Amino acid sequence: MGPIGEKQMPVSWSKAATPLVFFALLLAAGCTTIEFSKAPELPVVAVEPPAVEQPSPPPLPPNTPVPAPAPEPAAPAATLSLSMQDAIELALEKNLGLQVEQIDPASARTLIAEQRALFDPAVDASLTRSKARSERDFITAVPLDVPSGAGTPAGTITIDERAEAGSETYTTSGDLGVSEYLPTGTTINASVSPSRSRADTFTSRIGAEGSDTLLDSAGTDLSISQHLLQGFGLKVNLAGLRQAKLAALSSDYEFRAAVENLVAEVETTYWDYTLAQEQINILEESLTLAQNQAKEVEERIRVGVLAETERAAADAEVALRQNLLIDGRSRLNQLRLQLLRLLNPDEQALEHQDLAITTQPVMPEIDLDTVPQSIAFAQQMRPELNQARLLIQRDELSLITTRNGLLPQLDLILSLSKGLTETEYAQIFRESTRNIENEDARASVGAVFSYPIGNRAARARHNRAEFSRDKDEQALANLAQLVEQDVRSAYIELRRAREQIAATAATRKLQETVARTEAEKMRLGSSTSLLVAQAQRDLLEAQINEVEAAKNFLQAIVNLYRLDGSLLIRRGIDCPGAQPIKL
Repeated sequence: MGPIGEKQMPVSWSKAATPLVFFALLLAAGCTTIEFSKAPELPVVAVEPPAVEQPSPPPLPPNTPVPAPAPEPAAPAATLSLSMQDAIELALEKNLGLQVEQIDPASARTLIAEQRALFDPAVDASLTRSKARSERDFITAVPLDVPSGAGTPAGTITIDERAEAGSETYTTSGDLGVSEYLPTGTTINASVSPSRSRADTFTSRIGAEGSDTLLDSAGTDLSISQHLLQGFGLKVNLAGLRQAKLAALSSDYEFRAAVENLVAEVETTYWDYTLAQEQINILEESLTLAQNQAKEVEERIRVGVLAETERAAADAEVALRQNLLIDGRSRLNQLRLQLLRLLNPDEQALEHQDLAITTQPVMPEIDLDTVPQSIAFAQQMRPELNQARLLIQRDELSLITTRNGLLPQLDLILSLSKGLTETEYAQIFRESTRNIENEDARASVGAVFSYPIGNRAARARHNRAEFSRDKDEQALANLAQLVEQDVRSAYIELRRAREQIAATAATRKLQETVARTEAEKMRLGSSTSLLVAQAQRDLLEAQINEVEAAKNFLQAIVNLYRLDGSLLIRRGIDCPGAQPIKL
C-alpha cells in the first residue's frame, strides 16, 4: 500500500468483491421468479369462417338462417346499405357499449401483475458521509535546560506545559441489499456494507506532529427465514396469484356474454327493422285500397246506388289506415335509430341516416328434436356457467389460504455475517507502511413460534370460506337448471313460431277470399261499406300477423343459439372465453 496521497484501491475493498459477487448471484436467482410480460391488452373479437370446435354445437340446420346477401340495390349517398354480416361486423368494431366491456378483461389482468410483484426482489441502497471532531486539553512535563548563573550551577529542570490535542474523523459508508420472498415461504435478505474512515489527529505541543489514520471495512450479511407451518409451500403462497388468474379468466367469459348479447340484439333489431319495412308496404297498400274503396262508395252515392250513410264507414276506414301508417313509420324510425346506435357507423350515427337492408328473410328448416344436444352444449358453453365454475375454483383457493391460517406460525431463521477491517498508518511511520487486517465471522440459527390462543379469527375466516364454497356450488346447480329451462323454453317458442307461420299464412289467404267476396257483394248491392271495411281490416291484420310470425321465427332461432351458447360459433366469431371450464 502506498502513501495516503496516492490513489490506490485498498486491499480490503478488493476482498469485499467476493461478497459482492455472491450478492449479484443472489439477485439473479431472485429475478428468476419474475415473469416479464407485456402490458394488458384489450380483448380482440374477430369474425372468421366458423371453425370446428370441441365440444361441437348441436347440428346446424341444412339452410343457414342468414342467407348470402342479395345484390345491393341502388341507394342514395346518405343511405347505409347493410347485410346481416355487415351489421354484425360493424357492431363488433364500433359499438360503444362493447368498447366499454373490453376494458374490464384488460383491467382484471393487472391483478395478476400485482400478485406476481409479491415475489419480486427488492433492492435497497444508502450512502452517508459524516464528520466528527473532538478536542481535549492536557498538561505534560517538559524538560528545560538551565544555564549556569551567578551562584547557581547549570542543569535541567522540569516544568508543566499546557497542550491541546484532538482529531477530526471523516466517514463514508454505504449499504446495498436485496430481499425477496419466495413462493416456498422463504424470505432471503442479503446486504453488503462497505465503509471508509479517515482520522486526522493534531496537537499544539511544541515539536509534536499530527497523524492520519485510514480505516476501511466491509461487512456482508445473509439471513434466511423459512415458514415451517403457516405460510409454508407453493399452494398457499401462490393462491393469490392463481385467484387473480381465475378472475382475469372470468372477465373473459363476462366479455363473451356481452358479445353474444350484442350479436343477438343486432340480429333481432335487424329483423325487426326488415319486417317493419314490410309492414309499411302492407299499410301503404291497405291505405290505397281503402282510398279506392272510399272513392267507389262516393261514386255510388252520387249515382244513387248507395245511401249517404255509407260514406261515413268508408271515410272512417281511410282515417284508420292513415293512423296505422303513421304509427308504422314512427316505429320504423325508432328501429332505425336503435339499429344505428348498435352499429355506430360514425360520429353522427343517429343524424338523418337511412338504412338499406340487403339480407332478405328466409325461413330455414330447423330440427326440433335436438333438445338434449342443445342442453348438453349449453351446460358447457354458457358464459355464466363457466363463470360460476371459476368462482368455485377461487373458493377452493380461499380454503387453502384459510386452512393454512389455522396452523401455528413456526419460522426457522438462519443468519450469516462476515466483516473485514484494514488499518493504514502512513503518516505516523514515514519510512514504512504497516497494515493490520481483522476478519470476523458470525453465524446464528433460531426458531420463532407464535399461536393465538383459540385462534378464533382464523377459524371464522375458514368457516366463512366453507360457507361461500357451499353457496357457490348450490348456485351452480341452480344456474344449470335455469339454463336447461332456458333452452327447453327456447325450443317451445321456436316450435310455436314455426307453426304460426303456416297458421297465419292460411288465415291471410282466407281473409283475402273474404275481402274479395264482400267487395263483390257490395258491387251487387248485397253488402255494405261497413262490412267491406271490416273484411279489409281483418285482411290487414292477417297480413301483419303473417309478417310478425316470420319475424318471430327468425328471432326465436337467434334466441335459441344465444341460450345454448352456439351463436358466436355459428356466426364465425372468435372471442375470448371459448373453452369450457371443468371442475
